[in-house]
Amino acid sequence: EIAPLRTMCLKMLAKDPTSFFNTTSLSRMMEMMQSDKVIYDMAQELVNYITEAGRFSDDILPPNFFEISQGIPRKTLSFANSKVSSAYICRVIDKCPMIEVVDMSGCLRADNTTFMYIVDNCKHLKSLSLRNCRKITDEFLEHILSQCASTTNQAPLSQLESLNMGGTINISSSVLNKFFNTFPRISYLTFLNISGQEVNDETLNTIKIKCSSLAQLGLGYADISESALRQCLTAIGPQLEI
Repeated sequence: EIAPLRTMCLKMLAKDPTSFFNTTSLSRMMEMMQSDKVIYDMAQELVNYITEAGRFSDDILPPNFFEISQGIPRKTLSFANSKVSSAYICRVIDKCPMIEVVDMSGCLRADNTTFMYIVDNCKHLKSLSLRNCRKITDEFLEHILSQCASTTNQAPLSQLESLNMGGTINISSSVLNKFFNTFPRISYLTFLNISGQEVNDETLNTIKIKCSSLAQLGLGYADISESALRQCLTAIGPQLEI
């Protein structure tokens, strides 16, 4: 099967981006993205191909390259498996005030500071994936709860529906349980992945009680008893998508 011309062109650019991208070419591409006649997300497709080629770094694309998608403010952003820095991610987030979906899966250079910046500044966020981000610690979840408890700031993640923290192995069970007990949006989550974390029977019992809207739940490698799992599935199993 022959790939579409668009795909072949973007893949060619991704193989050697520093040779193709300069001020003039980037300006032209940004003009194209500001038009509603472009019916695909050029910036995101390009990032995906450059990442796949192992060449995506801070100096390849300017942060404002991501500001517009198909003629409107960007709603989705993925730097999955890329090697961009925390500072670069934050600069891009500044350009995307209407963002609703963020995927940072496998961003090994990103840390608590990055993710706290995302939750504090993405006021419309509905889906957040931090899968396999190994630098996340208790500090991140404690920050969210602290901001939610503040009376002077808008609560972070106030529209969140999907949270993927699978493989973020440096969060303690005590803070994880505290988060599920007190995070205001927990009952609105339809997707939750905490595979590989320090999940125990207490965590599962809290999920059973608090997560009344769940349709998908990831619990891989969880240290839970058969009885706790049975009770959880009895309570919320009928609503889960198999």
